[in-house]
Amino acid sequence: MAKAILLLIASIGIMLIGVKTLGENLQKFMNSKVRKNINKFAKNKVRMSLTGTALTFAMQSSTASTIMTVSLSAVGILTLMQSICFIIGCNLGSALTDLLLIFNSLPVKEVFASICFVGVVLTFFKKDTLVTIGKCLMGFGLIFAGLTFISSSITNINSFYDISSLFSNINIPILLFIMGIVVTILLQSSFGTLALLTTIISTGTLASANIYSMSYFLYGINIGTTLTTLLVSLSSNKKGKRVAVFHCLFNIFGSIIFILLNLTGFLRVYELITSNLSIQIILLDITFNLVNGIIMLILSKPIEKLLLLFFRKKSVNSLEAWEIDSHTLSTPLIATSKVSSQCFDLFTLANSEFNDVVNFMFSDSANNKKIKKDIAKLLDICEIVNTNLVSIEGDTEQIDVENISYLQFFIKIIKKTINSYDKLIDCGIIDKEKIKLYEKQKTVLKSIVESDKIILNELLQMIKNKNDNNKDVDYQISVETIINQVSKNSELKNKQKLEYVVMATTNTEKKHYVYFNFLNTLQDMTNYISDLAVETYYCVNDNKVKEKQDDKSIDGTKSEK
Repeated sequence: MAKAILLLIASIGIMLIGVKTLGENLQKFMNSKVRKNINKFAKNKVRMSLTGTALTFAMQSSTASTIMTVSLSAVGILTLMQSICFIIGCNLGSALTDLLLIFNSLPVKEVFASICFVGVVLTFFKKDTLVTIGKCLMGFGLIFAGLTFISSSITNINSFYDISSLFSNINIPILLFIMGIVVTILLQSSFGTLALLTTIISTGTLASANIYSMSYFLYGINIGTTLTTLLVSLSSNKKGKRVAVFHCLFNIFGSIIFILLNLTGFLRVYELITSNLSIQIILLDITFNLVNGIIMLILSKPIEKLLLLFFRKKSVNSLEAWEIDSHTLSTPLIATSKVSSQCFDLFTLANSEFNDVVNFMFSDSANNKKIKKDIAKLLDICEIVNTNLVSIEGDTEQIDVENISYLQFFIKIIKKTINSYDKLIDCGIIDKEKIKLYEKQKTVLKSIVESDKIILNELLQMIKNKNDNNKDVDYQISVETIINQVSKNSELKNKQKLEYVVMATTNTEKKHYVYFNFLNTLQDMTNYISDLAVETYYCVNDNKVKEKQDDKSIDGTKSEK
């Protein structure tokens, strides 16, 4: 009896390893452009749902794909509506994955289990593609090998203890419902739980079981799979929590609908389709997700409003808000997207802070203490974002190394720009006294500041277009505008410098030194942000060249074939 139980535990482990191996290696076949540009496919609700369906089937895990959706929503890559559609697709993908279990109910699982050997052989080859295919076959084979061993161990256990009596003792719907939730939480896989249930049924040990009692266990499975996502979302922001709550509501709503349908004799349909209880349960799960998905897709707009109502934006500690949770950091692709989004938000904040600095420069009564505090906070955020970036730098397989280098440069430039704000505040104060400039000096500074605002806004738009992967924009126009403004500022500064050098004997007042400090610091800041503009331009162009080369190589491969 003890050996049979240990064999059952080991068999479940083999099956779950198979699910994990198959999912991880199927992901490698997903084109990196698709993974990086999920937002590009979100043209409408149906396409977004289908993307979620395909991703879940490829990952062989609805839990993994829904957690990814929470992370993508939290970093702003997906809107709430897109996330809702994506979650609906994830559940449909989960139902599609259940089709594999139909083979488990047919006398072919031993044949599928033997595929594992073919996969092992392929892993000995040096070509990466063959190794990945081999690992996919290994995972596929291990799933059915685990299921085969589960069948054997269940048969052995049943010879010592009548398993059917266990289910007959807990034949109450609410207990079966709770049991489905608990087992799913323990196995951390709805697919694994459903596979375990259908395998036990296929051994014939549950003679008293029927679609009416097992349906409640199935509804419990669908609720249990949402709890992992809810737990992960606790460390996420409001956007992530909204998606996790919707995932939970999705399955709760579906369970209520189908429990009510149970009372109408609806399940009789499955008995008419097939007498195989395992296939009945699989078909019910597919129907559950399909019907529930269609209803949710129709109601997506009011659901979005409801979620926004219950998750209103609250003020949070700005430094805590920039920390990336450990789960997101363990997924380099999502973590890189989040850091990219953080850099854009940080630059937007820096752009906003510049307005406060300008007010200080031209207002006699401006208080520098609050601005200094805000600048210090922005510099702290720079360090946090950089730390987040360093945490994901090691995984070169899933991330674009050149993109990481660009983000590192981005953070460095933002930090330099914010530091220049600090210097602008300092140079306007001598011996704790705010220096009042001449009107002519103010006029020149205002002209330079207006140019700097144009530069900042042009650069902000460039970076936004880059983050959105907007290929229809001519970045060269923005770069030329920025360079023209830089030249204008430089020319104005040099003209002022020449004028004051000629009048050096009379320009010995403190306000003249302060004026030149302003000019020099503004010029430094202008140079920093123009460097970032040029770097962004080259980064975008390099990516375009790479994409063209990839397209040519694909066309070349097709022509060879």
